[in-house]
Amino acid sequence: MTTTVLILVSLTALQRIFEIRLSRRNLRVLREQTESRGGVMWPGDSQAWFGLMVLGQIALLIAPPLEAHFHPHHVARWQIVVSIALWLGGQSLRLWSQHVLGPSWNARGVVSSTQEIVTRGPYRFLRHPNYLGVVLEMIAIPLSTSAWFSLAILNLLQAPLLLHRMHCEERLLSRHPAYSNIPKRFAKQ
Repeated sequence: MTTTVLILVSLTALQRIFEIRLSRRNLRVLREQTESRGGVMWPGDSQAWFGLMVLGQIALLIAPPLEAHFHPHHVARWQIVVSIALWLGGQSLRLWSQHVLGPSWNARGVVSSTQEIVTRGPYRFLRHPNYLGVVLEMIAIPLSTSAWFSLAILNLLQAPLLLHRMHCEERLLSRHPAYSNIPKRFAKQ
């Protein structure tokens, strides 16, 4: 097992712990802002879907190192470089998205009728940059240790979860009064 995968897994685990705390705080702030403005909060995914997403993230942290331990493969230098670049790209997108969304960002996908519809930062270019960041991480971590089975299975399992989440968020955002006023290039096609 390479040092790279241990570093990437450890940093990703720490980042997820930070995100859980940030999400809880943001949901509290979003709830207070929504109530003070007389708005409505629309819940994100069901508990079951959210639980599956959490399991996918846990599997990302466990499966590649286990596969590397039990079925070690040669890791080429290009894999290390590409893995680090993909991981940094994924982290950058996720952190940038969280920063731009501010208190509206949460891990649950909750939307408030009083929150701002964001079209700046990475949202200038992508509708769901946070999830592209997740995909980059889901490629980077298994690639860093030649965990080809983990790379394939984790991404095949995570893809429908991410698509479902994006569909849910789009459905909730379509309830927002300002959503229809965003420029056409951001609107769901």
